[in-house]
Amino acid sequence: MIGWLVAYLPGLLLALVGICVCLTIGLIIRRRLLCAGGGVFDCGMRRYTAQRSFPWSSGMARYLGDEFLWYRAFSLSSKPVLRLSRRMMRLESQHQPQGAEALELPFGDFVVTISVASERRYDFSMAAGSALGMTTWLEAGSRSDIAAIDLAWC
Repeated sequence: MIGWLVAYLPGLLLALVGICVCLTIGLIIRRRLLCAGGGVFDCGMRRYTAQRSFPWSSGMARYLGDEFLWYRAFSLSSKPVLRLSRRMMRLESQHQPQGAEALELPFGDFVVTISVASERRYDFSMAAGSALGMTTWLEAGSRSDIAAIDLAWC
């Protein structure tokens, strides 16, 4: 039994390393393809339901016309996980992370809280420049019921 394992162990380890290398190359190629269209930035996301909040997920985001697209960082899919229409988004708040939230997010990131159609809520973690870009993008498509945007934190 052990002799069989010892005989095949180098081959199994080589296959495992090969799979890891292929997955890493796939993630790099996917990111390059997503970035080829421009406007992609690093953006963490946390969603809320009426019952609970979910943990932060690493990802990338982009604006495509009047849509906000969010992609998981560690996925081989080229399709966005989240697609939000600017007309349905409402800026709730923006702040620097405090307490435990500051330990979960990269240093210097800001948290932008968005509600969608008054039933779903999302937090997006991004660099200061990206947060300013998001609030400006939302303001550019503003409707009369979108909350006033306070950019004093920039």
